[in-house]
Amino acid sequence: MLEVSNNLEFEDVWEIIKNDESVEAVSIFMHGNPEQLQYKRIMEEGDDAVTADFIEGLEEINPEVLMIYACNAGHLDYKETNPASFFSKKVGNAPVVASDGTVYIYDWRTLEDNDL
Repeated sequence: MLEVSNNLEFEDVWEIIKNDESVEAVSIFMHGNPEQLQYKRIMEEGDDAVTADFIEGLEEINPEVLMIYACNAGHLDYKETNPASFFSKKVGNAPVVASDGTVYIYDWRTLEDNDL
């Protein structure tokens, strides 16, 4: 797993993936909405975001699958403009899997029985 916290780091990791033919699956874990992926839940002025323009500037990679774990990154009301739609143009024929709603990531070790 490679952690990124801004667009420059994202581009660097994307380049690594592009040049590594052994990569089969790419998973992206970020905050998101139907229009962009975010490095932080609450954006501040000047913060980077993975927008349509940013994604369009990426070179194509060839994984077997791209999975986006971010809220609404595949929102069907925005099927032509959501992040998953733009990423689908950058991964060859690979399927892109993304949520049409909220995504939660829990630390199951800390949950109590009544939390389930």
